[in-house]
Amino acid sequence: MQKKKEPTPDPTRDLFVPVDDERSQWMVLAQQYRDAAALAKTLDDEQKVMKALMANAQTGLVGLMGEFLLAEQDGVRITRYRQQGSVDYPSVLAEIAPDLDPAMLEAHRRGAAERVKVTVKAEPTAKTENTENTPVAKPTRARRQKAQPVDVAVAVEEIASTEAASTAASTPVEFGYF
Repeated sequence: MQKKKEPTPDPTRDLFVPVDDERSQWMVLAQQYRDAAALAKTLDDEQKVMKALMANAQTGLVGLMGEFLLAEQDGVRITRYRQQGSVDYPSVLAEIAPDLDPAMLEAHRRGAAERVKVTVKAEPTAKTENTENTPVAKPTRARRQKAQPVDVAVAVEEIASTEAASTAASTPVEFGYF
């Protein structure tokens, strides 16, 4: 991608389509990922609610403190302090070198890194196997569903039991960055 233009996809290298044993492994792992992603989304929504409650309580506690710098009562301690602001490097660079050549910045760019992005699509329907090694048409976006409250203790137990069952039933698979 020297000219920042995506090359034509090579069907033998650019699109992996699992078959046979790999297909069944893929199905199991994909379901595990979808289940975990759904639970993570629910827990994330719950966390946002809890953080909002904490922020509301913090505002009330700080209001009660008045001008004091320290307050501690009932297992909660609040410390008020000043922190120095961060430096706005883009504005400094614009002020110091307004006509800086972009090639100079490229010379100081760190090396590229490989990343992995997983996109959870709608639940798979009947047989969705792509046997021709050609890209699948872009699906339409599904509407977001309103998050349902979750009992965190039950969710943690479900995760633990799912992990224990999957560890005992399958061979270990390593995930991560390459």
